[in-house]
Amino acid sequence: MSKESEKKTKTVTVTVHRMSGRNKFLLITISLLLMAFLRTGFLIFLIGMLPSIVVYFFDRSEHHYTFRTIFSCNLAGCLPFLGHMFEYGPTNASLHEATSSTLTWVLMYGSAIMGGALIAFTPQIAKTMITGLHQTQIARLQRSQARIEAEWGKEVTNYSAKFN
Repeated sequence: MSKESEKKTKTVTVTVHRMSGRNKFLLITISLLLMAFLRTGFLIFLIGMLPSIVVYFFDRSEHHYTFRTIFSCNLAGCLPFLGHMFEYGPTNASLHEATSSTLTWVLMYGSAIMGGALIAFTPQIAKTMITGLHQTQIARLQRSQARIEAEWGKEVTNYSAKFN
């Protein structure tokens, strides 16, 4: 047998996470309610939430933590403008005011970027904090060890070596 015939072809299976029936129902219900109350404001909401929609399709993790984080931040950036639409009604003037302001789009998309920054930088921040805590514990234990050695003598440190 040649080496070529011994080689096996590898198949890669990709699991696509489909939306559950309950989530589909919730999405459709919330969308219909927003369409009914906001009318044209629903389009602003939909365009403002585009970063979250894109991340939903690219996040392949089991629990969609990336999507949830970016969605939460993105929603927080969109809610002030939706509140304005709820308060004054979905008039053309409020729609024009929201869409023509660059601050609107900077806040909506900037909040999604901040969600991405949370995902990117939080593990490093947590690692630094935990390393600092461990270094503090090591220093405390070394000071305690030095204090015990000063009180009891050097033979305390060699005690565990006798059992090896």
